Amino acid sequence: MIILLLFVAFTILAIASLAGPLYLLLRKTTYGRYPVELSLALFPASIVLTGSLLGHVHAKNFHPTWILPALMAGVFTTAWVLYSHRDRLGAAARSNGPRIAMLLVLAILAGLVVVPRQLAEGKLGYLEFMNGEFLNYSQLAVFSQGHQQSDLPTAFLTQHQTARDGTDFLNVALARLARAEPVDIVQLTSALLRLSYCSLCLLVIWEIRTRTLGGSLLSAVLLLGFVFWNFDIYAFQISFMAANAASGVFVLLVVMLATAKYIPPVPFLCLSCLGNLFLLVTYPEIMPFLKICELAYFLERAISRTKEHVRWTLPLANLCVFLINPTLVLRKIRFVYDLLQANAGWNFLGSPIDDAPVYIQRIFGLRYNFVPSQPMIAPLPTLAVLLVGLALLGWGCGCLSRRAHTKIIWLVPAGLLWFHLAPLMGPPDAAPRQFYGAAKFTLLWAWLAPLSVAAALPWIRSRAGLMIMTVLLGALLTCNLAVQWKAVAFALRLPTFYSQPMRKNFLDRIKNRSSRVAIASEQTIPLWYWFQVLDAAGLRPIVLSQMQANLIARAPSAPFSPPTLPSPYGEMITLVQPTKLLWFSRLDIIEVEDSTERFNKMTSANLTVRAGKLLLAAPQVDLHEADLMDRTTAN
Repeated sequence: MIILLLFVAFTILAIASLAGPLYLLLRKTTYGRYPVELSLALFPASIVLTGSLLGHVHAKNFHPTWILPALMAGVFTTAWVLYSHRDRLGAAARSNGPRIAMLLVLAILAGLVVVPRQLAEGKLGYLEFMNGEFLNYSQLAVFSQGHQQSDLPTAFLTQHQTARDGTDFLNVALARLARAEPVDIVQLTSALLRLSYCSLCLLVIWEIRTRTLGGSLLSAVLLLGFVFWNFDIYAFQISFMAANAASGVFVLLVVMLATAKYIPPVPFLCLSCLGNLFLLVTYPEIMPFLKICELAYFLERAISRTKEHVRWTLPLANLCVFLINPTLVLRKIRFVYDLLQANAGWNFLGSPIDDAPVYIQRIFGLRYNFVPSQPMIAPLPTLAVLLVGLALLGWGCGCLSRRAHTKIIWLVPAGLLWFHLAPLMGPPDAAPRQFYGAAKFTLLWAWLAPLSVAAALPWIRSRAGLMIMTVLLGALLTCNLAVQWKAVAFALRLPTFYSQPMRKNFLDRIKNRSSRVAIASEQTIPLWYWFQVLDAAGLRPIVLSQMQANLIARAPSAPFSPPTLPSPYGEMITLVQPTKLLWFSRLDIIEVEDSTERFNKMTSANLTVRAGKLLLAAPQVDLHEADLMDRTTAN
């Protein structure tokens, strides 16, 4: 129930605080009809920009009460707008009410679908899905609140905060609102961010549809398909929380650029400046893609000598961003430059060299990592799906290009081709092929695929042809529904859901025995979780393995993927699913005396324990939370 209440509260607060100001800013533009949808899409950005004072303040200096005056001013403005423009808004509500209600329901569903276990149990908690990104952001929020006890990951957190600071504001605010530790709410924050992102994407898809019966059917299929399409964002895109937060604003800025002639200069300048500042604070790596689009559009308009304000508003908007916060701009330019020189990331879509069919299936959302299900289609049909998808994307890009009177749309398929082909260039014995950039570029522009299809299919003049293509498209977008429901059911049964009550019981048992503990695990992700929990409880945890300590601290010498560690206590209990897709080790928590000499003895000789006692051990797979504490070992 608390999850649903937070989603409803988020929606109401977003609309109440932003709908009025956005209506006043955009009422003379083509966007003036969508203050409700835009308020939901821009609410996270407004929190970050207000709390950071336009990028001048880090999250570690942030207090949620800072945003209260802005929220109150927004609510007052919305109330005044509703009263003073009641006749016009009433007529708009009667004509657009069903559309707004449908889009809001679908957007909320898109967010809730990625937190099934929390919904099923009605508890806040961390659901491990073989992904440590959530833990990185939860620790950042702990660090930002000043609650971190250990100095082990401090250098990494300080460096990360100077690079991607925006999501910390959201996690800190939500953690204090829910009175929960950040580790319990990071997935909820990502779900709310997906709600905002999908609200804008669904609106764009809706608006480009045709007004015929076939067009309405096509629109319904596309809208529902977008909610469930590429369900593996549960494991990937939403866990990259900075990218998740930035995606909605990025979509808005690109759409604004393509429709700049319909927007007066002042609203265009305001939204461009605020959007750019938000992206710089939250996810600066996305800026090169936006700047390439801006430069191409500017040159296109300059060459064509059209009398559009974009020829002077675009340079002025970028100048204003620099003047508002020059330190922020220069620091993020330096960060992006350094990032381009690094070879970082994980090819979570796989490799087209090693297994091309699987790679293609994951791009189209037909197969997911860590979900016990077989590929839906064989390699040959997969190739057919790829060719049909590329043909529709190319056709749709042409339609969008003609509709928006710009060629910048073609940058997307060109960039998609480059990111997938560039790693294949060079000698075969060169450095390992890196397709992380291709995967992130694909996720970044995924919203353009259904939009392109929506623009392309109305060009089929025959109603029968349109209906056939709609059915085929529906099959493509929903053929993975069986896999999606398997994924939901699988998530509901995951044994690694650490809810607040379970964690409290663990901590109470530990605190009754020791004021300081040492922890060890064969895998870094569960160890990283319990390190945060114990550190937040003031137990000053010590990591027995120096290699895993280096990983937590992000030391330069730390390996990216640690090998399995030998157990210092004998055979370790490993949690193994029948599919072997999810496996975790027992976490051993050792009671430690404060004597440094004794601790050094305990951790010497290849981690052989010479002193201390095994205090607690995590449960096996078949344990349920109800009888968890009764069956937990305490020696």
